[in-house]
Amino acid sequence: MTRFKIIPSYIFIGLSALHTIVGFVTHDSLTENALWFFSAGMALFYVGAINLIQIKYPSESLIRRLTILSNLIMTFFVLAFGAYTFQRNVGNLMAWLLIVNALAALVISAGKRT
Repeated sequence: MTRFKIIPSYIFIGLSALHTIVGFVTHDSLTENALWFFSAGMALFYVGAINLIQIKYPSESLIRRLTILSNLIMTFFVLAFGAYTFQRNVGNLMAWLLIVNALAALVISAGKRT
């Protein structure tokens, strides 16, 4: 079960680096959109880091609660973004992938934490 927690954590961290880089590459200067991309990348990084900390210290109840809370918040955000994207472009494959992956991550996260 630990492998199912480690892999998504590193994926979150990798996506955060990609998201941050793409945000600054696609914008010529420091704009509001570039900062939004950067903040979303940092949110992904923090969720991945919190999950890795919880794997290292599984018996700490505060870390466990923070991990579950951060995963729920990120899941809600991804579902809301996926629903918004789906509403704008019915049948958008990316929206479906966001929704399905967010629900799968929530189920894995909410499973028994050992």
